[in-house]
Amino acid sequence: MIARLADAYVRLLFALEVLVFNTSLSLHVSVLLGAREAFRQCGVLLFVASVIVTVAAAAFIKEGLDWMKQLRSCPTWMWATAVTLWLYSIGTLLLEVVLPQPGPLGERPIVVSGFPIGFEAISLCVIYSVVWRSYLEKSELIKRVGVSITFLAVMILGSLAHRAGYLPPRPLPPWSTGDQ
Repeated sequence: MIARLADAYVRLLFALEVLVFNTSLSLHVSVLLGAREAFRQCGVLLFVASVIVTVAAAAFIKEGLDWMKQLRSCPTWMWATAVTLWLYSIGTLLLEVVLPQPGPLGERPIVVSGFPIGFEAISLCVIYSVVWRSYLEKSELIKRVGVSITFLAVMILGSLAHRAGYLPPRPLPPWSTGDQ
């Protein structure tokens, strides 16, 4: 019974990751095409959702260098696309380092919409390997589902506490405001 619930949780997490990935990809393409209104309305919220779901999926990554084998257990097109998107997302961050823009990071649509895409793609491969390649044994799967649910709960509670004002706002570093 517990193994079935664990399997159902992983499948639900996969569906959620697909939803967040597709939404992030659509938002990023719209930003690249110049339509930034959708980003203004939901960009930062989608970024937070992406971080929460990706951290929950990180519990299923094998330790050591086995995670590359885990990615390669997916279809070739899937893991190759995931690695390409991961490199692209790192590139968007490096582009911001090379060509910085004024203002806080939350107002930089290309970075905020592009950076999570690669990590979401890697998470999709990790979860795919667990669900359809049976990469983890049942006992290990159950243990990792517990870790994932814990990560998920902490991230959601932290986000809700921050939004409700229970956590103090973090001051911006001097280099982000131009004050030195």
